[in-house]
Amino acid sequence: MPGNVGPVWSLPLLTVPGRMRSGMEVPELMTATQVARILGVSTETLRKWRARRMCLPYVRVGRHIRYRAADVAAFVERGTVMPDGKHGRG
Repeated sequence: MPGNVGPVWSLPLLTVPGRMRSGMEVPELMTATQVARILGVSTETLRKWRARRMCLPYVRVGRHIRYRAADVAAFVERGTVMPDGKHGRG
């Protein structure tokens, strides 16, 4: 179907000038550039995290690296520090 971009997710992100806005819909699979913008880090930082097997899962599509929106949202959630000193949910 023309114009069909596939599934999208809405991520609860902070509004920061030059970055993605809160609730902005993103494709299910995102490029490193898109994820870097969301997280406020460089694509080089993402590359280093992949090399160190950091806790942000990624998908290899041929030679291309992609990130699932749900994995990025979970990564952000795990890093959330609550005012009571607890980390993330659960």
